[in-house]
Amino acid sequence: MKRQLQKKLSEYRLVILDMDGTLYYQLPLRLCMCAELVFYYAVHIHRIAELFMLRKFRKSYESGVLEKGPPAIERWMLEKPLRYIALFRDRKLLRLIRRLRENGAKIVIYSDYPVQKKVGVLPDLTADYCFCAADTSIQCLKPDVKGLNNILRITGETVTNGLFIGDRYEKDGKCRNGLHHS
Repeated sequence: MKRQLQKKLSEYRLVILDMDGTLYYQLPLRLCMCAELVFYYAVHIHRIAELFMLRKFRKSYESGVLEKGPPAIERWMLEKPLRYIALFRDRKLLRLIRRLRENGAKIVIYSDYPVQKKVGVLPDLTADYCFCAADTSIQCLKPDVKGLNNILRITGETVTNGLFIGDRYEKDGKCRNGLHHS
């Protein structure tokens, strides 16, 4: 029986990272956002319909409908969480990413949601590429493997030279596993 050789982490030339829940801890961020939402809409009860719009948008987006939302969506889903991302960042993972980058690995951030501003608030992170589901080069949500295939094509790397790190098997894991079948 042949023993499979495993790559050392430093041998990967491309590291693709999910953003939400991987580069920062999502639960404390969501708890902070929940508190903000409760306090805001308790004072601005006349705007409570926005809260239901947020829920509907998130469900729709998670089911695969890639559309831009109204200003309330932008504010609560993309802008307001920025203040918490650096606070709840995964410092150990970010140190590891920095070491991989120093060893010559390309760093890619790939998320179902826009990532540029999120990357900008993480002081320990420099990415070579940032992709989100709504980008014209992606146009799909994970676990659809099309996004990863396009990232490999754009970066000029192969599956064997790439490592994909995420936090949710049902999205990130299935997406990565799909590369073997495409």
